[in-house]
Amino acid sequence: MAAGPKRTRMNLIADQILSIDAAGKPVIGDLVLGKLWGEVLQVTGLERFVADQQLASLTHQVTVPYRRDLSPKMRLTFEGRTLNIEAVLGNSSHSELRLLCREKAAT
Repeated sequence: MAAGPKRTRMNLIADQILSIDAAGKPVIGDLVLGKLWGEVLQVTGLERFVADQQLASLTHQVTVPYRRDLSPKMRLTFEGRTLNIEAVLGNSSHSELRLLCREKAAT
């Protein structure tokens, strides 16, 4: 799997329980797990059609150096955007990962 240049600096984010409210529900906040470089590509055309058959509304593919701690419970933030990680796909040499992501709509 040939990767392009990893020029985008991103924050790796996970949910963190900050406290419990009066109703007993957890108050969730962001926990920044670290920063990483990656190549962000928008999924279009046939790739998107094929991807949508497996995962609803994929919008981006991000290639990053291999890490053991990445999971679909995490998200990436960069340039005011948030990408929810939907799937983590490795390569045989464990040199990089492809993250299939869905962009979170701006609020």
